Amino acid sequence: MDTTTNAANPDRWNRAKLTIHLSAKRKAKLATIAASIAAGTTPTEAVEHAIDQAFGSVRAGPPLSTADDADALACRIDELHEAMSELATEVRRNGHRQDSAHHEASQNVATILDLISAASASMADEDAGMGDEGSEASLDLATWLRNELARFGQTTAKSVIARAQWTGMAKATAKLASLGLEVALAAIDEKPVDQAMASPALTQIGLVEIDSELFRSVAANASRPLFVVMNLSATRGISCTFFAASVEGALAEKMATFTI
Repeated sequence: MDTTTNAANPDRWNRAKLTIHLSAKRKAKLATIAASIAAGTTPTEAVEHAIDQAFGSVRAGPPLSTADDADALACRIDELHEAMSELATEVRRNGHRQDSAHHEASQNVATILDLISAASASMADEDAGMGDEGSEASLDLATWLRNELARFGQTTAKSVIARAQWTGMAKATAKLASLGLEVALAAIDEKPVDQAMASPALTQIGLVEIDSELFRSVAANASRPLFVVMNLSATRGISCTFFAASVEGALAEKMATFTI
């Protein structure tokens, strides 16, 4: 149906139904469409299918077939590439900033540890120069605990609470150090001990990873009194948990757990 016929017969689109006459060539094309849909498709169903497909294309807009459309698409692709390139550059820049920050933090930690180590060594030299007035050698925490339990006649004890105070550190390598503690018994199997008999002693925990939760939590509370709760097991060793001490002198927040 051409536009001339359509203009001469404007009332045909107002009819409830339309009758379409197809040439043999278009009928053959319609039969091909019907065969592509399903076996037994009627001519009416084929026409309706063709109309639906054509209407969908009309709503989607014309295909990108002109030179202007191709140029617009190429421009859009270039914009996307540029945006992705800027994003990648920003990600790399942020990564470099984080690496720099981590490196600076590591250097700061190393500097602080060097100062602490030097101070500890200086204190040790001063003690060594005092002769008989110098401090006693530090025991490892497990040895001190066994000695104290034997002294109190409690070698079968299951749990011990000791008061503790950080005294310093000795760095062994770039990543390992021993922790110095002054400790004194507070309770054995949840029963308080006679504080007149619980004399303070110097002990150490080593070697501890400098980046571990244990080292960081103890060093961060260096000026505060602490508690060490130790649970003894014949098969699992001694499980130790550090707690901060409250103002009233009781166990406060839990800090770190380790085994000796």
